[in-house]
Amino acid sequence: MALKRLQLLLTVASVLLTVIVLAPPAGAAPEQSVARIKLDEAGVKDITQTPEGQTGVTSFRQRATTSDDPSMKRAAPSIQAQSFRVLKVDLPRWATTGKSVSTNSVPTMTVVAPADVPLSDMTVVVAKGAGSPVASHPEVSSTKPDSIWTDLEVNITPPPVDSGEESGKASVAADTYPYTYHHNCFGRQYDPSWGSLAWFDVCWEFTIQKYDGNPDWNYYSRYHFGTCKTETNILMYKCGIGGERNGGGTISGWRGWAPKQDTTSNCRQIGISVPLYGGLSMSGSYNHCERSDIIKYDAPATFSHYWTSGGNAIHSDDRAVEYQVSWYVPQGGAGATFRAWSPMEVYQNPCAPETC
Repeated sequence: MALKRLQLLLTVASVLLTVIVLAPPAGAAPEQSVARIKLDEAGVKDITQTPEGQTGVTSFRQRATTSDDPSMKRAAPSIQAQSFRVLKVDLPRWATTGKSVSTNSVPTMTVVAPADVPLSDMTVVVAKGAGSPVASHPEVSSTKPDSIWTDLEVNITPPPVDSGEESGKASVAADTYPYTYHHNCFGRQYDPSWGSLAWFDVCWEFTIQKYDGNPDWNYYSRYHFGTCKTETNILMYKCGIGGERNGGGTISGWRGWAPKQDTTSNCRQIGISVPLYGGLSMSGSYNHCERSDIIKYDAPATFSHYWTSGGNAIHSDDRAVEYQVSWYVPQGGAGATFRAWSPMEVYQNPCAPETC
C-alpha cells in the first residue's frame, strides 16, 4: 500500500512539473495563428456568376458611389466601368473573434478583384494573436489578443509606359503633364460567421510625368487610398495600406511622400501633395479621424499609412487612409513592380447582436 501511494505521488509530481515547464511565462504574448491563402489555390471558389457574387460587385460599386471620402468618390466612375470577378475564401475556424452563431458556419472572406489580375498575384492573410499579418512588417501589431487581422496582398505589375522622351534627349518642359498609366480597385468583405461584416475597399493609381525636360531622369508617383468600415456587431481598431518595390524594375531615389507626419485630431479633411519635377506635383485629400500613423521607409517608394482608433474602437462609421509617394528612375529605365498590403484589425462587440 505504501509503495502504491509513493508511485501515485511521484506521478502527480511529474504531471505538475510538466505543466509548470510547458506553461508560458506570466505576461507572455499569446501564440499567433496565421494563414496565408493564395487565390489560385484549390478550395477558393469563384462565385462571380452566382447571386451572391453579383451582390458583392453591386455592393462594392455602391460603396464607392456613396462614400464620403473624396478619393473613393473620384474613383467611383472607373469602378462602375471595370469588370470584376468575385472569389470566396473559407478561413480557418479560429479566424473569428466570437462564438459562431452556428457550429457549422465557417468564417469567410469575399474578394471583389479586377478580372484581369491573375489569381496567383493575390493572397488573403488572416491572423489572430500577437504579431503581424504583414510579412516582414512587424510594425502592424495586435491591439487585443483575440482580435482578428485580415489582409489582402497584391503583386502589382504596371504595364510598360513611354515617358515621351528618348534616352539622353530632353523634350520641351512646357509640354509636361502627369499621365496615369495604371489603376486598379479591390473590394473585400470579411464575414466572421456570427452575423456581421467588415469591409475594406482599396485603390491605387500610378503616374509618370510626360515630357519632363530632364535628360537624365524619369519621374513616377503612386497614389494609394482606401476606406474601411464595419457593421454594428464588429468593433474596428485599425486599418491601413502600404506598398513596396517587389523585385522587378528600377527605383533610384525618393522625390516626396505625404502625409508627412502622424496626426491626431477630430474628423477633418486633409490635403496631401508630392512633387514630380520642374514644379509639377500630384495632390489629393482624404477624411482624417482619430489617429493617423505613417511609416516612411528608407527604401524609395516604400510607405504605409494606418488609421487607428486610439484605443476606443468604433463601429458603423467608415474611415479613410491615403498616401502619395514619388520617385525617380534613370531615363528609359523600366518601371518597377510592387507589392501592396491592406491589413484591418477587428474585434467582436461585447454586446449581444440583438442589442447592439
